[in-house]
Amino acid sequence: MKRVNYVFNIATNLDEDADLNFLLEVQEKIRQIMSDYTRPEKDFETKVNGKVNVSIDTTQVEINSFGDLRLYGYLICNDDVEKTGISNFVYEWFRDKIIDIIEYILRPHCIKADPDITDDEGGGYLEIYLDDVKDLGFLDGCIDDIDDYEE
Repeated sequence: MKRVNYVFNIATNLDEDADLNFLLEVQEKIRQIMSDYTRPEKDFETKVNGKVNVSIDTTQVEINSFGDLRLYGYLICNDDVEKTGISNFVYEWFRDKIIDIIEYILRPHCIKADPDITDDEGGGYLEIYLDDVKDLGFLDGCIDDIDDYEE
């Protein structure tokens, strides 16, 4: 069996030159929002990869130093993905769940994206861009590493 680890770096409107402490504040607000989110996980079977288990870790949400939202996921499957590749069905699942997570973060919450804009000036709130996530090729490029896996 193999475990494919993913790091999904998703673009935001956070300035990469923003103060590190501010980025950590945004990260903490997102973690608080995600604290009651049910971890997406699914078992299914694909023609390419056989039986698979996929998940996105909603407890390990980060903002990296470039201002990107970083999510982590994995795929466990019973074949050699280095030879067979990964089913589009897996990437469609990841895409849909990442979009659900982003909508959950943004829908009921207003997180400041610019510490210098006051509320009465309007704007300045966090935006997370989904264009890359909708591209299955982008998701394939998010593979961090592939390890042997035993239950």
